[in-house]
Amino acid sequence: MNETNIRGDSDVDLVVEMKMPLEQQIERLKPFERKRFDDRYEDSRYDRHDFDLDVLVALRESFWASKHNKCIDIKDWDSALRLPADILPTLEHREYSGFSASGRETYRSGVVFRDRHGTEIISYPRQHLRNGRRKDRDEIYPLFDKEVPKGLKSFVTELQQVFLR
Repeated sequence: MNETNIRGDSDVDLVVEMKMPLEQQIERLKPFERKRFDDRYEDSRYDRHDFDLDVLVALRESFWASKHNKCIDIKDWDSALRLPADILPTLEHREYSGFSASGRETYRSGVVFRDRHGTEIISYPRQHLRNGRRKDRDEIYPLFDKEVPKGLKSFVTELQQVFLR
C-alpha cells in the first residue's frame, strides 16, 4: 500500500502551505483569460521569502530551528520524547489552462518552494497520492481475484470501500 509509515526513530515531515499570494503559470491562458486573471488577482508585496522567514521566526519561538537546503529542521534538545521534524514552507502553485467569463478557473494545483540555491521546485502532492492509490488498486488488489476464496474476497471488498474512499 502507498501509505506513510513512521518508524520509532524517524523524523516527522510537515508542509506549511500559504494559499495567498500564490504562484502561477498562466502562459497557456489566452489573452482575454489572462486579463480576467489580472483583474481578479493583484501582485502582493508579501512574497515567498517573507513567508519562509516568518515561518522560521515563529518556529524559533518554541523550538531549536535551523534552515537547511529545502526544509526548516527542528530539534528539541530539551526533550527525549519529541521527534525531530522537517518543516517545508510552500506556496500554492497553480498551472492554469482556462479562466472563463463566469470566473471559473481551470488549473492543476500543487505547491512550490525553492532550495537554498534558488532552484524552484514544483510538486503535485495530491496527484502523487491519487497515482499511488491507483497503482495500489491496479497492482495489489487484482491478486485477490485469483487467490482468495469468495467469502474473504467480499470481506476485503468491504474493507476497501471503508478505507480507500
